[in-house]
Amino acid sequence: MERTMSPLLTRHSHIWENNLIFRSLEVTAITAACALLTNFAMKEAQRLSKWNFEPFKGNVPPNLAFGTLFIAYISFRLRTTKVHPLKNLHQFLTDILNSDNIVRDDTLIERNMGQYSEKDAILAQLNSPRYDRITLNGAEITKDGTAGDQLLALLTGGPNNLSEERATRILNQLEAQAFGDPTTDIQGFFNQVLPFLPSATIGQDERVEATSTYDLTVAADSFDVQVSRPMCIIHGTDTLAYLSLTVNLSIPKEEATPETASYTWAITEVKNFIN
Repeated sequence: MERTMSPLLTRHSHIWENNLIFRSLEVTAITAACALLTNFAMKEAQRLSKWNFEPFKGNVPPNLAFGTLFIAYISFRLRTTKVHPLKNLHQFLTDILNSDNIVRDDTLIERNMGQYSEKDAILAQLNSPRYDRITLNGAEITKDGTAGDQLLALLTGGPNNLSEERATRILNQLEAQAFGDPTTDIQGFFNQVLPFLPSATIGQDERVEATSTYDLTVAADSFDVQVSRPMCIIHGTDTLAYLSLTVNLSIPKEEATPETASYTWAITEVKNFIN
């Protein structure tokens, strides 16, 4: 796993190229058929009317009219070789529907320390009732607005016996800021896929806010945090697709062991935005 979405960009590029090639072949076939039919019609007209009605030979006005008409037709058809970007996007999103896209980024843990690095700051966040949904080893903790205090006591007490600084580092991974950098990365990816829609954004799916989850698992050798949130791709007032985002962060109990982090996102539903 690497901190890159280049394979997805390549996948989207192939879809765009294949659509372009298909439309170009379509235009070529139609143009060739038109040329053959026109040639046949002109020969019949010449035979029946006795006109010298061949391209660039004989009677000038009819030939100019034919040439103008034929060039106009080809020009109009060539315009259609530019596939509308929304069609490419819809096909791309459908192609990766329900496929997990995993990005490893071990710097996430350190970056999550930026806003609430002080113990009191992160406790003020996690003690808010909206964090009553935090689970410990997959089980609910007491929902009384003291999730932060409870978890701090767990981490600093036996048998974990962490320092307050180390415990604060773990608690910071359970705050909503953990979604920030992955969302920015995904937004950057779609900005490359959607250069024609600069206002398209990655936002939270407000329909299912209650399904956002925050879990701390105390494993044998590490403290593992998993946070998950439903998201969506928005353009103006329209939702183009829905996606899931899950962030996994692991802080080893042995401080000398490297921390690891990754996030996984997947398109879960594609709206019919091609009219």
